[in-house]
Amino acid sequence: MLFKKKKEAKQPTPFAGREAFASGKTVAFELETMYCDLIALDHTLKIQPGSKTACRIEKTGKSSDAISYAAAASATGLRTAVFSHSEKSAQLIDGLNDAVAKHHPVVFHFTSPNNAFLQHVIDSGALIFYANDVQALADLSIIGRVAAERTLLPSVVLSDARLQNKIQLYLQPEKELLQHFAGAARESIEAPTPAQEMVFGKKRRRVPRLIDLDKPLGVLNGINGTFATHSSTADYVFSASHDESIVQQCMAEFAKLTGRDYRTSRTHATSDAQHFIVAEGTVYHELCPIVDYLALKENIKCGVLHLNAFTTQALKDAAEKLATVRNVTVIENLHNTSTKQKPLTRLLQQALIENHGKTGNFITAIDSGSSGENSVAIYSAIVRNMASVSEPKTRYFLGAHFSQPELRLPKLEMLQQEVSRNYPDVEKIALSLDTAEKRMVVGKQATLYGETLVEDKEIALLCAAFT
Repeated sequence: MLFKKKKEAKQPTPFAGREAFASGKTVAFELETMYCDLIALDHTLKIQPGSKTACRIEKTGKSSDAISYAAAASATGLRTAVFSHSEKSAQLIDGLNDAVAKHHPVVFHFTSPNNAFLQHVIDSGALIFYANDVQALADLSIIGRVAAERTLLPSVVLSDARLQNKIQLYLQPEKELLQHFAGAARESIEAPTPAQEMVFGKKRRRVPRLIDLDKPLGVLNGINGTFATHSSTADYVFSASHDESIVQQCMAEFAKLTGRDYRTSRTHATSDAQHFIVAEGTVYHELCPIVDYLALKENIKCGVLHLNAFTTQALKDAAEKLATVRNVTVIENLHNTSTKQKPLTRLLQQALIENHGKTGNFITAIDSGSSGENSVAIYSAIVRNMASVSEPKTRYFLGAHFSQPELRLPKLEMLQQEVSRNYPDVEKIALSLDTAEKRMVVGKQATLYGETLVEDKEIALLCAAFT
């Protein structure tokens, strides 16, 4: 008698997590307090530590002080983290560069306001991760911690400002996962690279004690040019050449333990997508239902892509998905719009050239101040622009309206005519919205005009022309 072979049941992951609610502001902080020795906080952050935590919390007056404090503690063998807003990016970048040069495995949690800051962070040599929801923020914080302590480089976990205040359902990592995967700072681990084995031996402390207070020594502040060249070369050969493989290994181990894989870019698309939007942060989730609706109603095949990390493998995976589509719109969050810098676009173009030998048709959508709070109509216009029968606009600003004939105000009409006369090509950098959106904009501006004091109406008219 023949019996059908039973299908093997899918093995459950050891640490799938427990359902819980948390905001972006608290989830990473609570995780870090569970296994860190010290956390340095920017004075602008209002986070209240739990009463039961054994982690030391230090609030500093400047971002640079927080970074210096955490880096010094890390050098003595303590597990440390930094939480800061990235408004004063110069201070943060200087501190981050110093941590990279001295191989301090600190985890930095930055609220990134724009992609220009992202570019500076990527160029620093640190390990970069970008979360777009609470789940990713929790998971990438753990992955970043383990990767930092294996590579002996700082990790940067980025998130946008909107995520900080969002409360979402997520799978809370168990304490057992943290003990198994992240361990404790004082534990011994096998040296991950031959270079580390040469320095520390076959085993080393998870967070090496580079400075022993019981055995003080002199540290040379300035070195000559020849030694500096040797140091930079040694960093590339003995450290940077291993970073990619170690990060991939950490992500693979985490995926095996939890079932959540961050090795590839996050995409929402069908196999026959003809266009793609690259959006970092919470904007990704807002675009997903919009592209689904336009695919159903207008047959526009468009996908959305978000990079979880900026490793070579992640960029290669993104290039693979973008290589076959007609157009790629990259939403660049830039506050300084006078520059032609396009950080995210440049990274993706380089990946396409290196892996597929072509640059691709890239469109730049500049979000210069909305912090992702754009309307459904504006996001719909981004998709429709790529699918346009005529030549699509290749560089434009989100939310810009230079011509509004529906708003019948004489002084405003005169101002708009003067703008059109002096700047005839101004409409090329603004998206065309549908009639419903125009009515909505006009309604908002008419309300603003009606509620404005008489002496301020000239200012209101000027603002209405450019909002």
